[in-house]
Amino acid sequence: MEPLSIAVGLSVGLLLLAALMVYIAHSGEQLGVNSEIGIRTRPTKASPEAWVAGHRAASASLTAGGWVAGSAAVLTIVAGVLVEDASSVGFVGVAGYVASIYCLVVTTRRANRAARAVS
Repeated sequence: MEPLSIAVGLSVGLLLLAALMVYIAHSGEQLGVNSEIGIRTRPTKASPEAWVAGHRAASASLTAGGWVAGSAAVLTIVAGVLVEDASSVGFVGVAGYVASIYCLVVTTRRANRAARAVS
C-alpha cells in the first residue's frame, strides 16, 4: 500500500476519536446518565451527581486527549507525505492511537475517582 493511503486511513480514525473526546469533554455533564455516550463506568452511572462530578473532573484530560489524537492525525498525514516507508507511517499512526488510549485511561481513572467521592 501507498504510505499516504495508510496515513489517511489512520488519520480519519484519529480525527473521529479526537472529535468524540472533545465533544464528550464539553457536553458530558449536560448529557445526563445514559447508555449511549459519555464516560459510562459503574461509578459514573451510580447517580446523576456522580455522572456530573465524573465528567467535570475528566473534562480537562479528555480535551487534552482530543488534542493528542488530532495532533497525531496531522503528524500521520505529514509522515504519509514525507516518508516513503509504509511501516514508518503506520508506526506514527499507531503511536497516536496508543497515546490517545493512554489519555482515555487517565481520564477514566479521574472520572471514577470523582464519582466515588460523591457517592
